[in-house]
Amino acid sequence: MPTPPINGVTVCVDYSDYLSLTLEYNRHHFDSFAVVTASSDRATKELAKKHDCIVVNTQAMYADGAHFNKWSAAAQGFDALSIPEYQDTESGNWCVYIDADILLPRRIEWNALQQGNLYIPYRRQIAQLCDNMPKEYYWPLNSLDSESIQRASYCQIWHSGDGHVPDTNWQDTDIAHAGGKNRKFQSWWDHIVKAPFDVLHLSIPRMDWCGRISRYTNGDLNPVGSRRYQTLRKYIQSPEPLDEN
Repeated sequence: MPTPPINGVTVCVDYSDYLSLTLEYNRHHFDSFAVVTASSDRATKELAKKHDCIVVNTQAMYADGAHFNKWSAAAQGFDALSIPEYQDTESGNWCVYIDADILLPRRIEWNALQQGNLYIPYRRQIAQLCDNMPKEYYWPLNSLDSESIQRASYCQIWHSGDGHVPDTNWQDTDIAHAGGKNRKFQSWWDHIVKAPFDVLHLSIPRMDWCGRISRYTNGDLNPVGSRRYQTLRKYIQSPEPLDEN
């Protein structure tokens, strides 16, 4: 059975160092892929164009005083993919939202997924990012993130033909930070199903919910990381220690 078209979206602002790893690894899965970013993030836009992605410029992630509402921005990414040449009106499309720091397995049996389900994979946490990315048969050696799939927002998969998602206003717009659960979106499904594969998470969990705080992969510090860290502490009681050394 042929695999229906697969459309993907990621939101990436000041995360091009991770996106350079994940986009190259993941891009082959998708018939079309949109990268949503801020107009000032030239590195992300250049990377997206290099990998034949649609670039969506927006400030939606900061609207209404949000620190980083990725779901409001992601909705604009899927809107950008809803142009005629990216739609198969007879069978619909598989839709994937994926964070910029997530690796999908190289091979996925898309035809094993069933319409009518919202799929979320478990994510495994890489111990330390290095030049030699771990082969997939080593992924199970990395620990599972404690975040349950009922509130996870790093990767979500659904089919556009199953009628759950309305044409408009399909994402929450009042989420303060990138870790906020898209409750409105998830509520349209009776069950959230664990995807038949795990994904690999490359960055520090929950550290960059309010904008980039963690070190870049080349070792550089974000100059406003300390200020953002104080904001993050309003939402997370005990975040990872701030690395300023």
